[in-house]
Amino acid sequence: MRYPILENDKVKIWRTVISPNDPLSLHRHDKQRVVVPLTDTKLKKIIDGSGRTEELEFKFRNAYWVEADPPSELHELHSDVNESDADMEVIVIEFK
Repeated sequence: MRYPILENDKVKIWRTVISPNDPLSLHRHDKQRVVVPLTDTKLKKIIDGSGRTEELEFKFRNAYWVEADPPSELHELHSDVNESDADMEVIVIEFK
């Protein structure tokens, strides 16, 4: 679930809550962003159509710079799955 916080001509900021084993819908990230975990977070990133997976870990009280998805992968979408048994929460600051 995504909860908007702020949007202007420079950034878009939202809080995301992902329930355990409830995959996010397919999406991609075409902009750079900072992820600030409000909980310790472990996600499985599932690349649609390729069968590839990637394990992601974000620690509470840290901030993570995340590059935009490469232009060569415009067609590749992915989903994220919280494989823990508790909700995970992050603040995302996306740069326009």
